Amino acid sequence: GLGVDPQEAHKVLRTFREIGSEVALVGHWNPDFDCIASVSIAGFLLERMGKKVHYFVTGARNGDTSAAIPGLDDRIDFRPISDLPADLPFILIDAPNSEISHVNGPAGRRPGLVIDTHCGETNGSLACVSDRHAAVSTIMLSLLFDEFSPNERIIAAPELSRLATLGFLGIMTDTAMLRRAGPYDIEAVR
Repeated sequence: GLGVDPQEAHKVLRTFREIGSEVALVGHWNPDFDCIASVSIAGFLLERMGKKVHYFVTGARNGDTSAAIPGLDDRIDFRPISDLPADLPFILIDAPNSEISHVNGPAGRRPGLVIDTHCGETNGSLACVSDRHAAVSTIMLSLLFDEFSPNERIIAAPELSRLATLGFLGIMTDTAMLRRAGPYDIEAVR
């Protein structure tokens, strides 16, 4: 019910399954909560599929931010994008193209998948880009909620509760406290 086309959701999950046993998640420079939440949810889903996940974001300062929010322990160890191994497949999250200045990914490397809300030129082999969502967190929460219904089980499971909280913060950040939100973003917050 969060507006993600079922074919797009299937494409993302299929790519998650087929990308390899190890995968890098790459976000944009100095990530905001939308990027952090989206990368966190993707990492959780990939790890549930048995993948080893590595995180790459240049200029990450989210440890200080999340430490200030009671109950949110940031377990993501971001490494600089320049450290991305040449042979490690990667998924770009919350940016349309790995060669733009606020990502500056390795030259000539194409992500196996791009997940974003900014329609435009992408350099991913596959892309899930939605103009119906203001926040990538909404897209990622849709995938999470397809796996785990947003009910009392989410509240009872600490990791799922943490991801739902991060998703909420991501949406609130990217939509300027819902002033730029679309109906699916509002539904995800609800």
